[in-house]
Amino acid sequence: MNRSQLRKYLPGTAEYIILHGAWSHSRGRAPSATLPFELNPRRALRWAKSFGYFSKNGKYLSGSIPANYICGECGVTGVKLWRDYNTFMDAQTLRCMVCACREQKKSREPTEDGRSLYAHDDHVYRTSAEPEQWLVYDPEKGVPTDAIETKVFSMRTDQIGWRVPAVPTEDGKSYWGYTSVPQPGCDWWGSLPTTLPVTQST
Repeated sequence: MNRSQLRKYLPGTAEYIILHGAWSHSRGRAPSATLPFELNPRRALRWAKSFGYFSKNGKYLSGSIPANYICGECGVTGVKLWRDYNTFMDAQTLRCMVCACREQKKSREPTEDGRSLYAHDDHVYRTSAEPEQWLVYDPEKGVPTDAIETKVFSMRTDQIGWRVPAVPTEDGKSYWGYTSVPQPGCDWWGSLPTTLPVTQST
């Protein structure tokens, strides 16, 4: 096995652990790659073999976008899409970030690396009576009258309300469960643009 294959996967992923174990074995060495939550290399390798996923063609979905990977509301394609969480395939709908935010009444913007989103969901305020404590308020109801300061906390996420990343399985029959997406699938979804570039008219 060629060590260069390891560079296709991030250290700490199941795929990296498996390939590193194979590379070590080919040189007569014991496995040595570990995980943040499992420092025993042999146990880490056993875990990885249960969760690792390797694309049949060496590249997830051959690097292409399925023909039916389309926002069910605006029809955009070629961008990240989100699916309904915990919903059967026959009732599944896909939405782009803009349509999902409108539907879920959430505020999102792409992160600098484009692999996730910033959420601006937590509107908080503090009062003169309890200046050290931040309380949550609903911006649609307005700022509380006793507020002396307000903030909007941002956090990184890949979810939009009850919608989660839509990562299709390679057989095209379904989508990966939110906690089951293999690293190659995460990388495929993460590499898609979040929105299409805005073209400026002259």
